[in-house]
Amino acid sequence: MKILLKDVIDLDIDCKELLCSYFMKTVLFWICEELPSSIWKPTNLIYCFMRCFRRLIYCVEYAVCPHYFIPENNLFENKIQGHSQETLLKRLNILNSCGWQCILSSDQISIFHALSFDIIQESNYSHFNSIQQLLSPIMFITDILWTAFPLHLEKMIYNVLSCNSSKVKYLYIHNMSKSCIQSGQLVPFDDMSGNKSIYKQYTTYISTLLLSTRHDAVSGWLLLASFFYKRKQYKTTLYIVQHSLLKCSPEKFIQFMNLSDIHYDLLNSHLYEPMTIVQLWKIFRLELVMFSPDSMLIPKELETGKMFLIPPVVYGHFLRFLCHYHLNNSRHYWDALGDLQLTIEENYFIETHSSEAVSYNILGISFQLVGDEESARQAFLRAN
Repeated sequence: MKILLKDVIDLDIDCKELLCSYFMKTVLFWICEELPSSIWKPTNLIYCFMRCFRRLIYCVEYAVCPHYFIPENNLFENKIQGHSQETLLKRLNILNSCGWQCILSSDQISIFHALSFDIIQESNYSHFNSIQQLLSPIMFITDILWTAFPLHLEKMIYNVLSCNSSKVKYLYIHNMSKSCIQSGQLVPFDDMSGNKSIYKQYTTYISTLLLSTRHDAVSGWLLLASFFYKRKQYKTTLYIVQHSLLKCSPEKFIQFMNLSDIHYDLLNSHLYEPMTIVQLWKIFRLELVMFSPDSMLIPKELETGKMFLIPPVVYGHFLRFLCHYHLNNSRHYWDALGDLQLTIEENYFIETHSSEAVSYNILGISFQLVGDEESARQAFLRAN
């Protein structure tokens, strides 16, 4: 945590000196008290680090960091607030989106990182067949079949909690996440009356959609962003979209694409070698964002009564555009529209003709909203 502070966070001039090493120690003390002593061992280093890091984000977000020995003393009082708080929180969330690899930005770690990369380069591809299975059509068909016959949520939760095999448990969690994608789109939330009804439906949606984030890297998060967009919470939507787009990095993969050297180098590292296929899917796989015809989550700009399968990066930039458009941020929505157009023209994570057609149709709708009828017409022509 001290390395993260001194070598990464403090390098940002806007964040320098907002935090100190004692704050990091305080967070660590509180986490040590919460977790059993058996957790604190070398094999759990990444988990413990991320637990502390995310607690730090929580403390900054709510401007509360209780002193460990004098809990009524808030270390962040009159220190982490206003613009400084917003800037620091934004920086921490960007680092958090990179996971544990945010620590590799440190010069102290970079030498180790270079050495580890050399070792990976020299190692043989011992689990080549397992990597190939990640994109195997058979695995995708099997994945669809798991979702086609979903169990009741209570039954799936029981299976997860009672299962002794970690591999089977991950399979149940994956299936539960896929099932929540379907059920999370069907709960009505437009016709609500009374605070209790609003709160109950709100929590039902949030919990269901959060469960749907467990099967791939971003599609579940983009559905959660759609929920907030439909409720006109545009700033929250933008925050989730930014988190999702940062995860759409070159090492991710989608169905029908060919794996590159980047994928083989990364997936053959000792860090990922013991993982099951469904665990690797959650980290590296990008699924199309799927909306059923009667989905309550689909933006009104796309409501046609048809099923939509949208490439994730395309949908992320489309949501960015829509949010800024409704917020009347003209410069930002033109930037988002430019990113959307570039994503489609560069075929970024767009591997099939049908995905390309859907993407150009969305681009045409976007141009229509800003009154550029000629660009919209050209986009619609390319969609056919």
